[in-house]
Amino acid sequence: MPEKNCVSYTTMIMGLAQNGFYDDAIWVFGKMRNNGVVPNEVTMASIISSYAHFDDIQNVKLLHSLVLKLGLDVFVLVSTNLVHLYCASSHLEDARMVFNEMPERNVVSWNVMLNGYAKAGLVDLARRIVSRVYWQRRDFLGYDD
Repeated sequence: MPEKNCVSYTTMIMGLAQNGFYDDAIWVFGKMRNNGVVPNEVTMASIISSYAHFDDIQNVKLLHSLVLKLGLDVFVLVSTNLVHLYCASSHLEDARMVFNEMPERNVVSWNVMLNGYAKAGLVDLARRIVSRVYWQRRDFLGYDD
C-alpha cells in the first residue's frame, strides 16, 4: 500500500483485535502513531479494547491522555471502552471518574460500570448504580406513583 492513512491502519487494528491478535494490533497502533497518523474514535475504541487484555496501567493512562488530547472522550463508545479498561485493570476510581465525566451514557456504559463493581465485590456500589438507572429511567418514561 503506497500511502497508509487512518482508515487503513484502523482496519488492520480492528481485524487483528477481532481475531485475538492483541499484541499485533498494539504494534500496528504504534506504527500508526510513529508515522504521524492521527487516530479517530474507531481506532481508539479498537485499541482500547485490545489493551483490556493486558494488565498495564501505565499504557491505560497514556491511552486515556491521548483520548483527552484528541477530544475523543465525547464519543460514548470510546469513553465506555475506557471505563471497561479501567475496570479490567482494577482501577475502579478511575473508571468511575471517566464514567461520571461522560457527556452521554447508554445502557452499555451503565452495565460496564455495574459489572466492574460487581466483579470487585462492591455490592453496595453496584446496587447504587442499579437504583440510579431505575430512577433515571422511571423519570424519563414519566411514571407516576
